[in-house]
Amino acid sequence: TLAKLAKGSDDEVLTLASGVPSWAASAAGGKVGQCTQFVQQATQSVTSYQAFTNAIPNFAHSMTPSATDSKILVNFDFIWGDDNWVQFALYSKVTSGGTYAVVTDAIASATGGGVRLAGTVGNAYAMGHNNTQQQMSFSFLDSPATTSEMFYTLYVCSESNHAVFLNRSYTDGNYATVGRQISTITLTEILA
Repeated sequence: TLAKLAKGSDDEVLTLASGVPSWAASAAGGKVGQCTQFVQQATQSVTSYQAFTNAIPNFAHSMTPSATDSKILVNFDFIWGDDNWVQFALYSKVTSGGTYAVVTDAIASATGGGVRLAGTVGNAYAMGHNNTQQQMSFSFLDSPATTSEMFYTLYVCSESNHAVFLNRSYTDGNYATVGRQISTITLTEILA
């Protein structure tokens, strides 16, 4: 038998239980509050020898969460060039005047002894030709527990005491087949 379902209210969603449609309160969490992206087209360089002492310059992005229980989904997609071992770590700070610190929930374990460092993004080796460009992507769901502006960037640790490059290869040869790319940071607020 056909029956008319009364109009629901603005905060309700249509559900189906045992074949019967009805209106119910909408689920609270998991909605996107806001999403922004930073695109870096220029090449950058940083020297950070055997420790996470320096961030990639001009490669940071910020977002102000709308609630303290919001999470921020941090996505980096970047191109880098070096001719030795390189490792990256996710750092954040609260407000533009703050100091960057490693996102501790994202840091890996450095157990195993020796001089091993705990990275958060990964490490790679530019094998072979110095015109090789490495691409790296990663995501991390941060819980900053604040409504203050949050800044995110990448710190670098290189095995060699020379520059690591963003958006280009190490030698950046002027060849038709050796281009330059862009790198991006995308921040998405996930509501509780």
